[in-house]
Amino acid sequence: MDERDETRFTVLMNTIGEMTPGDKPSPEKTMLYFECLKDMPYDLIKKRMTNHLRFNKWFPVICEIRQEADPELQAQEDCRFIEHLCRELIFSDFPMAGREAIGERLKTEGREDLMYLVNMMGAEISNGQNPTATRAQMIKVHKARIIQDLLTGTEQKKLNPKLEKLIEPMIKK
Repeated sequence: MDERDETRFTVLMNTIGEMTPGDKPSPEKTMLYFECLKDMPYDLIKKRMTNHLRFNKWFPVICEIRQEADPELQAQEDCRFIEHLCRELIFSDFPMAGREAIGERLKTEGREDLMYLVNMMGAEISNGQNPTATRAQMIKVHKARIIQDLLTGTEQKKLNPKLEKLIEPMIKK
């Protein structure tokens, strides 16, 4: 996220606040969340906050939004989803139409980040000779990307002076 996302992030926080018990988030709390989460993409934050509401009635805390799944399990789950879509939507006589349909489905699901797997291995998934090897290779590649994303995010999570200024008044209350 960057400063351009601040307005829609504030709207998201207020909307989630209205849907959960307790007070709506204060402007200070909203800014604190924004500073703590700004190294993550807005769409990912929105997805995680929305998903949190599906299973919890309370407002999500920052660590719940940041919480990452086990890369191996996440890769396996994502790859199963891609395999399902490829088998359902890619046909050997007209594979490009299937890729477009998968792209639309991924966009609807908010998982456009997985399209690279379809582009890389879609044909092998739908009609490959060795599905076990294809699945293993796809999981290996996707797991490496998930770990790379986690490491990149970790490097950017350093506390900055602006964040410290936001936290200080909240501690004193």
